Amino acid sequence: MENNRGLERFLDINEICSAVIEQDENLATKLLQKKTFFFVNLPCGNVEKCPNVEVMNIFLNSLNLGIYTRALNLFGCNLQTCCVDNSLIIGNIGAININDFVYAGSKIINVYTTSINDYIKENSRCQHRIYITKAKQYIEKNIKDSITLEDVAREIFISPSYLSTLFNSFTGTTFVSYITSFRIDKAKNLLLSTTLNINDIAIQCGFSQSSYFITTFKKIVGITPHQFRKEITAAIS
Repeated sequence: MENNRGLERFLDINEICSAVIEQDENLATKLLQKKTFFFVNLPCGNVEKCPNVEVMNIFLNSLNLGIYTRALNLFGCNLQTCCVDNSLIIGNIGAININDFVYAGSKIINVYTTSINDYIKENSRCQHRIYITKAKQYIEKNIKDSITLEDVAREIFISPSYLSTLFNSFTGTTFVSYITSFRIDKAKNLLLSTTLNINDIAIQCGFSQSSYFITTFKKIVGITPHQFRKEITAAIS
């Protein structure tokens, strides 16, 4: 059971992919090197000639395809040449050992980090805006639920601190303030376009308690939800 959990952790490429997407080659390489600890405790006899060739190859191919797919989805950049070249590196290693594993993994990381960095330099503001667009789409889709900075960052494969910086830069407000404003704007729309009661609207907009919803609404809008509905409805009647 413990070996299975260890294998699952070893095959998890998410942290390395995120580091590469953020062009942090040093971090990605350190995370790769940590993966070798998985083999040290196995009954290989000789760490330099660990028999788990298939596991190493599965990881390297997953890493190669994982970074390629994320770069394509997030940036729209097609790094097919990088993917093919990396596949050749993996295939040419032959009788793989831990040193070969680190070499191939490091090459994959370096090739993608360099290519992504070059692409972003040419299209930086456009690509950063893609992150924000995807973050906003996630927020809109999940507005009924509790949403954290970590949730959204995980969804678009960047770090929470990086996402926070982008939000401040592109929206002129903090992540939390943006979500709160979005919830209140949605509440305004529901107050005017539906006959839902205040409690149901609070739930639809992601507020767990109607009392907190009313307090937040009044703080931002200046009047309570009930007053808002009454006054605006009267004004447009």
